Amino acid sequence: MVNENLPKEELEKRVNWYSKKYGPYIDKRGLNNWKNLFRKPTLLEWTILVMLLMGIFMAFAYQMDNASCGEVMANPCLYCNTFLNPVQDSAPINIDELWINKGDEFVNGSEG
Repeated sequence: MVNENLPKEELEKRVNWYSKKYGPYIDKRGLNNWKNLFRKPTLLEWTILVMLLMGIFMAFAYQMDNASCGEVMANPCLYCNTFLNPVQDSAPINIDELWINKGDEFVNGSEG
């Protein structure tokens, strides 16, 4: 809302403030404000850039995490043999022979 009863000095003061904050005031349309692309970014613009970069990184990390989880879920025996039994010369782990802790007692995995 512009008050038309303001003195000329007050209006010029507002235009100068606007020009300092947002760049030059341009009253005609066209390619006249291309210089605004090369001005120094404000703190808000830096914050937005950092947030966008964090979002891209988080999406990449989420994708990589889901891919590694999918590999483990596709072949859990390979995961167990690789990480729990790193020595390649020893026998692979048989899931049916594992002992499972059920409460206070240990039960063989093949018994249920």
